[in-house]
Amino acid sequence: MATTLRVFILIAVGLVAGFGLTHYTTSAQSTTTPTNTDTSDCPPWSFYGDTGPLYWGELCDAYAKCETGLEQSPIDILIDESAVDPTLSAIQFKYTAPTATNYSVGVPSLPWTGNSITFPWGSNNTIARGPLPENTVYKLIQLRYHSPSSNHYEDAGYPLEIQLIHQSASGQYAVVTVLFDADDRYPSDFLTALYANMAGASNPPTPDLITLMHDSMTLGYWTTMGSVPVPPCTENVIWVTAVQIMYAPRDLLNSFGGVNSRRARPIQPLNARVIRQYHPPQENNTVAGLLIALSMIFVALVMLILLIIVVRYKMRFVENI
Repeated sequence: MATTLRVFILIAVGLVAGFGLTHYTTSAQSTTTPTNTDTSDCPPWSFYGDTGPLYWGELCDAYAKCETGLEQSPIDILIDESAVDPTLSAIQFKYTAPTATNYSVGVPSLPWTGNSITFPWGSNNTIARGPLPENTVYKLIQLRYHSPSSNHYEDAGYPLEIQLIHQSASGQYAVVTVLFDADDRYPSDFLTALYANMAGASNPPTPDLITLMHDSMTLGYWTTMGSVPVPPCTENVIWVTAVQIMYAPRDLLNSFGGVNSRRARPIQPLNARVIRQYHPPQENNTVAGLLIALSMIFVALVMLILLIIVVRYKMRFVENI
């Protein structure tokens, strides 16, 4: 009887312990992983009012990261918060010249899609290296714009920001952004072609991403981890921002919305993140400096030779007298 009672007690204790462990594990997981990541039942969100960015995290459980995430986008790029990282390398852009057959205007079914116009692109355009994981290729899947810019630089926003969104085979995102400022002295073939396609012009030119990336990356880039800038605000997104600010006429920039049509989330805290900066090698500048130095030495030698000739001539002249 006593033995049976002990067995019964041991079984009961085991069941209670098992229940407690299961309950603890489930509770621990729920603190790090949202219980509901399905956004199909979430109410519509926007950039304004009660469904705007300040309330995204409260609209549904799947949007919780919008409020609780520690690596959210966009950010303000501050020089004091950045550091040059010598381990970074240039990004390898493999973009094909766009044609009318691989360019179309539409809204694909992607988590980036929201209240901003999106532009699908061809699937043969890729990026690699730079801050991206080693031996990983990211395909360009979408082009978006924000007017005014979503990201800031030194506490200042810009009239326009172009975002090129890429995705790896494992589903991770990488975003390359270019900021545009107003200057009527500089036409922008890229933005002119982009807007012509948006406006439905007949036989519009095609935006040239190859030239845009070449020109905007001449001074390097900033990079940090961030998030999808709209619900569900998923993190683990690699953000890259070109250091070189591009320019375009003010009227053209205003065509994309302007300051009265904000489609961008407010700046998010940097928290513990560090903004890493890549500086391209300066071989060309070094060679140019060397050539200038050699030229100056040559000129100095010529002047010295002339001075010696003049001095000797004067000495002979004095001796003859």
